[in-house]
Amino acid sequence: MKGRFFALIVYTNKYKNFEDLLSPKEDAEVVKNTLIQRGYKDKNIQLCREPTMNELDTEIKKFYRNRKLTSHDTLLFYYSGHGELALENDSLLFVLK
Repeated sequence: MKGRFFALIVYTNKYKNFEDLLSPKEDAEVVKNTLIQRGYKDKNIQLCREPTMNELDTEIKKFYRNRKLTSHDTLLFYYSGHGELALENDSLLFVLK
């Protein structure tokens, strides 16, 4: 069985407690356009703009559920915005609104 390709692209430019960023929106659009050029279907790519943590959690669950992803499919998760690497457990911490 051949798998499908999906992408969930998240960006945050504006923050309450951190300096705003200038390029995450443009970065996300470049990634989306590059994926389309590489064969991803536009309908399989979702942009998530300026989400709160609850909104992102909801979007991830909805994205997965609505597309009925299988073990044959590929899902790219791309985040552009403030973040930090937690060295004690090698996890990424995203800074949202």
